[in-house]
Amino acid sequence: MYAFFLGLYKDEFEPIGEDEEKVDFSYPIHLWGRKSNRLDREDFTDLQDYMFMASFVKSDFDFIELEKGKLSIGKVIKVITTATESYANGGLQLIKEMLEDDANAFIAPTALMNIITKPLVTSDAESTMQQEQEATNVD
Repeated sequence: MYAFFLGLYKDEFEPIGEDEEKVDFSYPIHLWGRKSNRLDREDFTDLQDYMFMASFVKSDFDFIELEKGKLSIGKVIKVITTATESYANGGLQLIKEMLEDDANAFIAPTALMNIITKPLVTSDAESTMQQEQEATNVD
């Protein structure tokens, strides 16, 4: 889930090749969260909806062709599934690269939040401005 949103926010779309073997280490999305009256469990239905909407919007298919019946629902589902997998794969690739660069990249308690909220690459001007701000904030 985190890898999907990381890939989405950083626009890292990495499709999994047709000839590559997929390893299923997932937990089915329809089982996420509370589906019964268990105490202290959150319902992740909204999160499921947001992931679907983001994948739907980012998918490339002709909605009018679908409405006309010229495009099958099965093909649209495949396109949306591929988009979801590709953004998750892109996020996993980013995480892999960060860990290769710095094995301690995820030690800070806010590391996961920081990765999504901060740009991965900054321009020279942004970097200079950040350094100047940090220098003025030093006591």
